[in-house]
Amino acid sequence: MGFVGINSNDPDNYPTDNWEHMIKRAETMSYAYLHDASQEVARAWGAERTPEFYLINGQGRITYRGRLDDSPKDPGLATTHELMDAIAALLADEQPDTPRTDSIGCSVKWKV
Repeated sequence: MGFVGINSNDPDNYPTDNWEHMIKRAETMSYAYLHDASQEVARAWGAERTPEFYLINGQGRITYRGRLDDSPKDPGLATTHELMDAIAALLADEQPDTPRTDSIGCSVKWKV
């Protein structure tokens, strides 16, 4: 199983999402962190918020889309763990009980 983070925000209007900041942020990540400069990836997948998680099975199908859990600011206060539950279901070759949730976060910063 692998993980990829993709930043689709407009770096021109939101400088904290520019390439230089991404490189610095990526130093703390244990997975690939990619830049969707054209925003084509976000549009193709229908991304609406950051972060928004997609879990894809071996056949390339989305088995879960949505939030990490129900407490974006303090993971210690989370009472649900939808992404982890969906990963557990995928590893057990099952469908997740909750295949879709609303993402919690800021909207994607679209180019104008």
